[in-house]
Amino acid sequence: MLKGERWALAVRLRPPGGLANPGTFDYRAWLWREGIQATGYVRDAPAPQRLATAPPDPRGLALALLDRQELPPLPSRWLAA
Repeated sequence: MLKGERWALAVRLRPPGGLANPGTFDYRAWLWREGIQATGYVRDAPAPQRLATAPPDPRGLALALLDRQELPPLPSRWLAA
């Protein structure tokens, strides 16, 4: 998977749970504070399906252009940065 791709996945989700012992860390409340309302995993079947490919990466294209130029190493590094 590449950054920016869109996929359709079959997942199994369940509400978060945690220990209910008094005086211990409340995992369920911590997940809620972090904005996590479910936990789960990705299923094997049906197979994942790619919905859209990643858009062109402008930085990657610029670095490829620099690599094709015959520049000394130091200026090439500065331009890449």
